[in-house]
Amino acid sequence: MKRIIFATALLAATGAANAGLSFSVLSTETRTEAFGKPGNGIDTAFSAADVAARGSGSLVSTGALMADSAMELRFTYLGSEAAYDNVLKSLYVGGATLYDDSDNPSRVPTGYVPSVLGVTSINLQMTSAGAVDFMFEGDNTYGVNRAYNDRVLHAAWSPAGVAGWSDTTSIGLIGTNMVVAGKTYAYVLGYNDSAGQATLGDWDDFVIGVNAVPEPETYAMLLAGLGLMGFVARRRKQSATA
Repeated sequence: MKRIIFATALLAATGAANAGLSFSVLSTETRTEAFGKPGNGIDTAFSAADVAARGSGSLVSTGALMADSAMELRFTYLGSEAAYDNVLKSLYVGGATLYDDSDNPSRVPTGYVPSVLGVTSINLQMTSAGAVDFMFEGDNTYGVNRAYNDRVLHAAWSPAGVAGWSDTTSIGLIGTNMVVAGKTYAYVLGYNDSAGQATLGDWDDFVIGVNAVPEPETYAMLLAGLGLMGFVARRRKQSATA
């Protein structure tokens, strides 16, 4: 009984925290390369089944991560496959950055804590509903490729102004409520640096997990569940000794 109550409270807290997130699908594409090629960190973070299910020829949804209200989000580094240097940046609000330092550590700013699978994270405070304001950027021989999640906000970069889409790169949905390296993420997103083609690639060049940061009332729900669990335990003990 105690375990059931605790699990219910925990699920309620998690669900409340991530209920306001969604992924706006703009297109369904076919992977032309296998996700998580060996030796890049992806294969150590994701299970063998996860990697196998995303082989060459499998489908991936491209689009943009959306929030239905103001909220705080946490982006967690889950790995990188690219032979080039890629970064993730929050933009107008927050300004924090995650670097892919596995290929060229000299590109990482002095004092930056190296990206560690499932450990290195940044937070972004959303001030209103809409496409979350972050960007993947790839620096390679084809020039700088950028995948803005909010293309409307950054229409000056792309006159098309379509949220989440780019002529040269894109953001793909890897999974929802997905367990990676022992932790559950509401959304796992991948960047496709694409060598200049938005729909060509594997969407594992830079992979992040996204969760909403619980609000105080969410913690209150969890504490209430724990309190109820303690109350039931005391009642059972009293009944046993009566």
